[in-house]
Amino acid sequence: MADLYGQVSSDKTNAKSASGTKQMTASIRSWNAGVTLEASKNDSGERVIEVYVDGGSDNPRQRKLIAKVIETGKGTVVEVETPT
Repeated sequence: MADLYGQVSSDKTNAKSASGTKQMTASIRSWNAGVTLEASKNDSGERVIEVYVDGGSDNPRQRKLIAKVIETGKGTVVEVETPT
């Protein structure tokens, strides 16, 4: 059974979805700016979503972690860490 779910839509396509059990990655970019989400399970079994800002389609490897969302239990309880 999948533990991770994602969905994306645009003005050109209907909503598309994906699921995974161990990890998922999604990116939305313009030419010079973008955001990438990396979802996975940590060693404690918690689901973690890391949010990166990047250099867009021209430079996606230029990226910086801006937030980490950690699922700390069932329901809507989450912990958000922001790097200093």
